[in-house]
Amino acid sequence: MGGSIAHPDYRALRRFPALDGVRALSILLVFTAHPAYEHVWPRLHGPSGVTLFFVLSGFLINTLLLRERARSAERGEGGRVDLGGFYLRRLFRIYPMFFAVFALYCVLILGLGMQPERRDAFVENIPYFVLFFPEHSVFFNEGVLVPFDMAWSIGIEEKFYLVWPVLGFVLLRARARPQALALAGIALACSVAGYLGGGWGVSLESYTPIALGALAATLLHHRASYERLSVAGRPPVLLGLCAGVVALQFGTAEVLPQGWLYPVFGLLVALTLAGLVTTTSPRAAWLGSAPMVYIAGLSYALYLLHNFGLNAAEGVLPGDWGFPGSLLSTAVGIALAFVAAHVAHVFFEDPLRRYGVRLAARRRERALSDR
Repeated sequence: MGGSIAHPDYRALRRFPALDGVRALSILLVFTAHPAYEHVWPRLHGPSGVTLFFVLSGFLINTLLLRERARSAERGEGGRVDLGGFYLRRLFRIYPMFFAVFALYCVLILGLGMQPERRDAFVENIPYFVLFFPEHSVFFNEGVLVPFDMAWSIGIEEKFYLVWPVLGFVLLRARARPQALALAGIALACSVAGYLGGGWGVSLESYTPIALGALAATLLHHRASYERLSVAGRPPVLLGLCAGVVALQFGTAEVLPQGWLYPVFGLLVALTLAGLVTTTSPRAAWLGSAPMVYIAGLSYALYLLHNFGLNAAEGVLPGDWGFPGSLLSTAVGIALAFVAAHVAHVFFEDPLRRYGVRLAARRRERALSDR
């Protein structure tokens, strides 16, 4: 049946294959949020795919930082986190694709005159896209649909990447209890802000699942809390958690932002991730299969490009075929998005990401040689 791996074995892991599967499922779920046919797709509550991404981001980023600090301590380097290197890697991971797709929108809307009815809304939000506040297009735009508005989630994540390393690893010095209390406090405060509503409240609410993912990472990193949380990796418990996530995902719209189950859903996802990275059950192995790894690798490019594929397919295929027609156009749109994302990933996104990693490594080597 399997159980939970020991804490030293967890700390020795360099990859979490099951999380590739979660990332792949998340982007596939996001696809279902954007087809034009409105009678079936909304029932899948596709926008919560972004919630899964948020929990993943919080968990992975905090785990990477905690392990970097632990390796630094083991090497006798003072238990430091290279924040400059971290920000450099994030810069090359996020912004090349972000600005490339933003430039494409500018060409299509401003240069070629596509979607003229949305041109003014796009122009109004250009400063916010350029100045790293893309969430303005969703939370502060009075319900107007703005081209490139899917970038809102990138704005949320980038601010977490900017603030949490300083708070958690400089001010709190990566201590277990202060980190855990801070993340729990952030999750609670942001949930309350979401209930209060308004643009700022709803945008702050989005940090709840990120904080919960980061909290799971902190608890798993330290032995005492690991022994309690790793119970989630026992097959019966993990199966129950997965069933709960699926039931909430497809059973109620309250899992979406401003829904009363939004923080509950984020917490349940965080517990499920904790179970997936600690379980010894072979039944979770399919999440780390080659197709899932491939989709996960393209997930960022797919997120930014998938609307182009959907819009192209829906513009060509008849719109009066009902759901069967929408199913066909969505399948074609996803196929087109995969082609575009694969090309962008292989020839643009991944080379620049690897370049950022090399720059950060050289920066660290220079810093060590100067000591």
